[in-house]
Amino acid sequence: MKKFRKIFSAVTTAAMLLMSISSVHVSAEIDPSVYEDFKPVDMGTVQVRKGGIKNLKDTLDFEIIASSADDDSVISLRASELGTFNYVVEGLENGTSKAYVHSLFNSTTYIYTVEVSDQFSTDLQLSESELSLPVNKKDIYNLNITDPYDDSWYNGFKGDSVYDDNAEWTSDNESVVTVQSDGQLTPKSVGTATVTAVLDGITYECKVTVTEPVYQKGDPNMDDNINLYDVIAISKHILNIKPFNESELALADYNDDGKVDLYDAIGIAKTLLPQ
Repeated sequence: MKKFRKIFSAVTTAAMLLMSISSVHVSAEIDPSVYEDFKPVDMGTVQVRKGGIKNLKDTLDFEIIASSADDDSVISLRASELGTFNYVVEGLENGTSKAYVHSLFNSTTYIYTVEVSDQFSTDLQLSESELSLPVNKKDIYNLNITDPYDDSWYNGFKGDSVYDDNAEWTSDNESVVTVQSDGQLTPKSVGTATVTAVLDGITYECKVTVTEPVYQKGDPNMDDNINLYDVIAISKHILNIKPFNESELALADYNDDGKVDLYDAIGIAKTLLPQ
C-alpha cells in the first residue's frame, strides 16, 4: 500500500509539473483580459547585447502565462530552454523596448525596460580577477573571457558570451599553476601566479593563489578519495597499529562526535555500498 502511495504521489507530481511547464509557453492563446488587471511591477532596466541573451531571473515562476514586447523587432521573449521556468530576452536590434511577463502568481505583471546595443560586446571581462585553489584539487578550473551583457553561457545556450577560442593564455609561474589554451587551470604547488589572456590586443589578468592541500572529511589517508583504504586506516588507528596525527584525526572523525572509533569506519563503509 505504501509503495502504491509513493507511485501515485510521483505520478501526480509529474503531471502537475508537466501542466506547469506547458503553462510557461502559452502566450498568444491567452485572452489579454485575463491579465489586464494584474499588479504591475517595475523591474528596472536590463541591458542586452545585440545577438545576446539575458536571463530575466526575477520571473522564476511556475505560473507564467504570457509575455509580450512593445517592439518585437528589438527583442524577443521566450521561456528558458533549461526548463527552469525562467524567461529570457534576446537582443535582436539596437534600441529600447518594454518587456511584459504576466504571472498568475500574485496576479503580477513584471515590466522590464530592455536596452539592446552592439556596443555592449566591447565590455568583455575575465570570469575571475582573483582565484584561490588548493594544490591537491586537480579538478581543472576554467577561466573564461565573458560578455557581461550576455547570459548565453550561463543558460546553456550556444552563444557568444565565451570568447576563449582566439585568446592566448599564459602563466607567469608554471611551477605554481599551468593554463591550457582554453583557460583550464591546473594547480602544481603552493604559491601565487598571474594568469594572462590576450584577445584582440587586450590583456586580461587573474591572480591565482595556490594554497595548502584541503581534504574532505572521511579521507584520513589524504589521497583525495574516500574509499576502503580510509576504513583500514581508521581500523589501524583504533588498534593502535598506526595512530593518526592531529590533521588525520580531524579527517577521520566522520560523524563529528569528537572522537575516532568504529562508528566512523562504519559511516565511511556505508557510503561505499551500492545505492
